[in-house]
Amino acid sequence: TPKGEIISTTLRGLKHQPGMVEKHYLSTPEDIEKYLSLPEPEIGGDVDGFFAADREIGDRGITLCGLPLNPAGWAALMVGSEAFAIMTLTDRDLLHALCAYQQRIQLRLVDYLLARGVGPFFASYGQEYLTPPLHGRKDFFDFNVRYDKPIFDRIHEAGGRMHVHSHGPIRTVVDGFLEMGADVLHPFEPPPMGD
Repeated sequence: TPKGEIISTTLRGLKHQPGMVEKHYLSTPEDIEKYLSLPEPEIGGDVDGFFAADREIGDRGITLCGLPLNPAGWAALMVGSEAFAIMTLTDRDLLHALCAYQQRIQLRLVDYLLARGVGPFFASYGQEYLTPPLHGRKDFFDFNVRYDKPIFDRIHEAGGRMHVHSHGPIRTVVDGFLEMGADVLHPFEPPPMGD
């Protein structure tokens, strides 16, 4: 980046076991500052695959356009769940800057897709990174609702619908999904994973 290198390391699992991230790309406030020094990426590319899939499925189903991880989920994945939770107390403004950066990129992506006729059904995921038990209601609204609602609004203004996939306990934040504009929400999991 213009402000220096950012590195992630992953441990490979032995005997066909899953690996794990040893160091996340943005595990420190300094790493986040380095990332934020990058210019925002250009949005482009061929969308013909969406229309080919839509023709193939016909009236047998719905063709969803899957968006990248939502801004807060993306940030939590890049920072690491534990570090993100700690930084909500120590570097909250920096996390908001990171989410706002991703939101701008996703809004430009949505505009690009809508301008090319992609839709009307879109899918989002990643909200589960900011749900209980690691995060409370305040964080859910401050990071998920705040950054997802403008993206979902843009899709709704174009006549689209939003499908949100979020695991885990959502009882205390389900109204936040409504506020952000989720038209479809799944799964509703029973205990022990959900509530």
